[in-house]
Amino acid sequence: MPLLSDVAGTTTETVGFFEAPASTLAEWFVDSTAPRSVASRARWPDAASAYADLAPQPVLSQRAFVPVTEAWTALFTNGPLGTDVGVLPQRAARDLCVRGIRAVHIAQGRLWPARTLEVYSPSGTESGITSRVLYSMNDGGRWRFWNSREPFAFEEPADYSQLRKSARFNADVLYRYLRHLAVPVGDEPDWNAAWVVREV
Repeated sequence: MPLLSDVAGTTTETVGFFEAPASTLAEWFVDSTAPRSVASRARWPDAASAYADLAPQPVLSQRAFVPVTEAWTALFTNGPLGTDVGVLPQRAARDLCVRGIRAVHIAQGRLWPARTLEVYSPSGTESGITSRVLYSMNDGGRWRFWNSREPFAFEEPADYSQLRKSARFNADVLYRYLRHLAVPVGDEPDWNAAWVVREV
């Protein structure tokens, strides 16, 4: 099953992906964002143990940076609505000069179905980052489609000309684009090597 899925409900429907080691990301997050937090190895034996610890809570108190490959780390949190990536991909691109991605796949039939791809990359310009945002979502009755900034060379403009807005950025397109970006959505994370940042 792809990493970006409903395998653990709202915990895995949104995932942050970073092209950096988990330990680097955890240390950066504590130093730059959460000085009253502490980063430590989680050592979860399997996905079920991790998902149990990361189940939604009334207040977000845990962020897990989990190695997926040598190059990529996934981010999960225990926010009230599941994983909440926030602006971390954008900030990581600026501060660490790495690619940061927010990906969302909430399936048809759910209350608010959505497919989202936000890609932030270091640019060397004054702003420090470039970005590309695509989404197709229904957050209250009508589907909306949006895309901004410069398209990637691998994108298929024909996808966005579909009559139904719900079809303009569907799950197949989302996963295809993630694969083009070399994001390992089909790989199992190394839960035993995860770094978790917890509030002190």
